[in-house]
Amino acid sequence: FIAKKMFWHFIIIEIFLVVIMFYSSVYLIDIFGLKGAVMAHFVSYLMHYGIILLIFGSSLFGVIPEEN
Repeated sequence: FIAKKMFWHFIIIEIFLVVIMFYSSVYLIDIFGLKGAVMAHFVSYLMHYGIILLIFGSSLFGVIPEEN
């Protein structure tokens, strides 16, 4: 079952998301104030999206063989 196989991927990705959100928030809030928090949220979720695409890219964008 794929959910059991991907459990540790999920945990590691979520920890990565929290760490990136924390550090980008600290950095960007110092520079931009409240808008920095929104930017940090965007940056962290953009990185999260990229990681998900790397993990599931082959199943999402895989080449479907043509049947002749």
